[in-house]
Amino acid sequence: MAASRRGPFGRPFREGAAHEPSSDHRPGECVADAFTEPAGAANELALRVLPGGGPANTAVALARLGTPARFLARLSGDVFGRLFRSHLEASGVDLSYAVEAAEPSTLAVAELDAQGQAAFKPQATDLGFLSGAGDENRTRALSLGS
Repeated sequence: MAASRRGPFGRPFREGAAHEPSSDHRPGECVADAFTEPAGAANELALRVLPGGGPANTAVALARLGTPARFLARLSGDVFGRLFRSHLEASGVDLSYAVEAAEPSTLAVAELDAQGQAAFKPQATDLGFLSGAGDENRTRALSLGS
């Protein structure tokens, strides 16, 4: 009896299904990491905002190393959501399973201590989860969390 081919989750590949190369699927969040900086006046602070979030950063790193990476997330249509999309796409991350969300992006404000280590203060959390958004027969790795 011939052994059937199995996908990454132990399930048999569907007969007749077109198989694209496997990719690394990263469900998770993008977070606007805001760092405080001195501003012009004594009673002002400026914020320097960078795209962040553990799963998004992992997808970017994998894509830059040449591993096909697909990011599964709800991305806001706001200014930070556009920043996330631009950053992920420029890094080669596949956003075909990303959904545009009406909710605002998550903003995490960080303060740097005397040693330059960031202490984050998240202002919101991403509770949206995409069930069934990927094809487990084409998923080589799945990473959750930050």
